Amino acid sequence: MADISELGRIALKLGVTRDRKEENLLRTQLGKVHIRSAAVDFGGRFPELISEILEHILVAAKRQQVISDTSLEREQALDVCYEALCQLHNRADGMNVGGKIAIVRSEGMLCAAVFIEIGLLYRSSVASGVAQRRIQAIL
Repeated sequence: MADISELGRIALKLGVTRDRKEENLLRTQLGKVHIRSAAVDFGGRFPELISEILEHILVAAKRQQVISDTSLEREQALDVCYEALCQLHNRADGMNVGGKIAIVRSEGMLCAAVFIEIGLLYRSSVASGVAQRRIQAIL
């Protein structure tokens, strides 16, 4: 079992994977050590796409069995993902962004990480946010 800070590193590592192949390889490795995970790519104008990102990561988390389909676990997953996204608000407000959000779970711990590229005319910037929660294990 990973501790909460290690789980944050794992979530960020999943969030910075370059493509689906790299993401799936990491998810397979995590599954072998009993860490459930899901990730979603996104792009658009920040913060208008936050609700869409949250919808997509919630569907992915349920599909990959990171969370069960209970209102408590859905709420906890949304909270941790929203907190990670909110850390990027000052940096990306009104900008076009592209990136990935990842959510990982190990027993009673849930962690979300977001990695984005921010488009700024002829140069770009990157930013990340990580949030974690201890949650009631229902699975």
